[in-house]
Amino acid sequence: MALTEKKIVFAVTCPNCHKPFDISITVPTTTELRALSPTETLSLFPEELRTLLRVEDAGDRYIIKPTKWLGKERFNVVMAMVRQKNGEYIPAGKDSHFTIPKRYIS
Repeated sequence: MALTEKKIVFAVTCPNCHKPFDISITVPTTTELRALSPTETLSLFPEELRTLLRVEDAGDRYIIKPTKWLGKERFNVVMAMVRQKNGEYIPAGKDSHFTIPKRYIS
């Protein structure tokens, strides 16, 4: 993993004295894109949840569908892992699912 730093500068004006000044923030960035495999995608989740999830290939993303109702606690665990990988939840009734990009910045 190649870490670099990115400096972001904001030009700000003081609301009291109206003098301009800069605020700079340095944030670490990564430059390496890494592809997930279906097995790695499933292994992101706790072992007790893996039997409740099915991973499908959808081009540049993986679709993760529950095989049965997860309930609130298990749903929240799955959602936390999906968000860590820049994924999202797609509410669509019986076709609701989670998606995770195949490639993410590691």
